[in-house]
Amino acid sequence: MRRTLFRFYFQTIFLSRQRQKLLLLALAGLFISSFALLVLQSAMGGLQNKLMERSKYVEGRAVLVGQSAAHSPELSKLLHLLSEYEVEAIPEYELEVLVQAGSYLSAAVVHGVDVAALPQFLIDKEASMDEAILPYELASRIGAGPSEQIRIISPAHTDFFLTEVPRSVSVRVERLIASDVPEVDAMHLWVRQASLFNLTRERTINRVRLYSDISSELKQKLQERFSDWKIQTWEQRHETLVWALGLETSVMVFLFTVMSLLVALCIVSGLFLFFDKIKWDLTGLWILGASKNRLEHSSGFSLMALSMSSCLLGIISAFVFLKLFSVFGLEILPAVFVDREIPIYITSTGLLTSFLVPCLISWIFSLWSLRQFHRSQDHLALIRSAC
Repeated sequence: MRRTLFRFYFQTIFLSRQRQKLLLLALAGLFISSFALLVLQSAMGGLQNKLMERSKYVEGRAVLVGQSAAHSPELSKLLHLLSEYEVEAIPEYELEVLVQAGSYLSAAVVHGVDVAALPQFLIDKEASMDEAILPYELASRIGAGPSEQIRIISPAHTDFFLTEVPRSVSVRVERLIASDVPEVDAMHLWVRQASLFNLTRERTINRVRLYSDISSELKQKLQERFSDWKIQTWEQRHETLVWALGLETSVMVFLFTVMSLLVALCIVSGLFLFFDKIKWDLTGLWILGASKNRLEHSSGFSLMALSMSSCLLGIISAFVFLKLFSVFGLEILPAVFVDREIPIYITSTGLLTSFLVPCLISWIFSLWSLRQFHRSQDHLALIRSAC
């Protein structure tokens, strides 16, 4: 019965000379909804993922916050444990300071790193790190350039000379870089650890940046063995940004859900007209022995299958389009953007959302229309009216 009725619905909707065009528009709307929702989610997800990956590339995927001597046994054990799990760990000394070049002064965060173990984004095959590395934005703010001297002033460390005077150390700008992360380029710089040790007059490490993903097992061991070091993932350090990106995605899905309700209006009105046209065919099946409940269930299955097929076709078409776009995509964004091409990032969540949102809406309104029709339909009265 289900196959027979599905074949009947398919032929009546798509192949009949008097086919219901409003239903064709509804099915086309489901196709477009699934297609557009997956394309927009993948494009927006690609931009969000690029932003997070650039930030993680510079700041690390997690940070161990604590304080230990540069060559203490505890720090050595910590680094050894991380190396056992093949985690790229960079110890550093982070300090909030003032940076001065000439008469220009700016607040900054300085990172004291070991020149023998530099983060990947600081490594340059043509130049080593002898003094300091500045981002272009911070360098332009204080008017510093390569090979120029800058002063690093620490208000937290003072010497007494008639009054308390903040300590300072002069370093030479080795080169300028661009991390493409605005909050990093605005107020971060990197110097040799020895320069900061001379400034603070103590050999201390207070950060260990992890540039690899850490497992839950390693995280548990770190919490048990090194209680003085607190683990902060990138998501925890940027909770506001993560929340904003999640809200952006949620609002987009909500808007598409509301837009899909317009397709539901086409579905309801089209089905009422469609059922009115095929009521004699359903009455004939009832005369041949099909019960009213069986007709309702088989009709519901057929409508759900048609809706699901339309949404699935939209997903497949969008997937093919995104794959072609990622290969042959053009640089359509202005030069002020970091990503000139729109990055594509397809996730299983995006695929399920793009399929389920329009599909569930169509199922709900299709079954509601079908239920209203079968409640009002009296096959026996229809036969008597024809006699």
